[in-house]
Amino acid sequence: MLPILLKPQSLIKFLLPEMRDLTLAIPQGFSKRKTHTNASIGWINLTLIFSIIVLTFIYLFMVNNLSTKGYAIKELEKSLHQLESEQKRLQVQTSDLQSIDRLQLEAQKLNFVPATNVTYLKDSDYALK
Repeated sequence: MLPILLKPQSLIKFLLPEMRDLTLAIPQGFSKRKTHTNASIGWINLTLIFSIIVLTFIYLFMVNNLSTKGYAIKELEKSLHQLESEQKRLQVQTSDLQSIDRLQLEAQKLNFVPATNVTYLKDSDYALK
């Protein structure tokens, strides 16, 4: 006897002769898929568009905020460099005014005289504690 090769559709018809279609064997609620209406798809699209717009505004706000802070940092660095140079200038001026030569010259201008008799006090003579 020769084997008979059947197509899948003919095999189903052979095994289930009273049914014409395979979907009749599946319960109705099982095979039905929920279909989206145009209104629900529209709401989904509106929600996505609104989300994209909100995220775009948030992104622009953050970029603007970062650029503003970058400008402020640059201004503060500029001010820092000016203050550092001013500090160096003042340190040079201070060391110049405190130099021995400068002090001796100022003492001569003010007619100061050198001390001749220097008397030192002892700690035991006074109540320091």
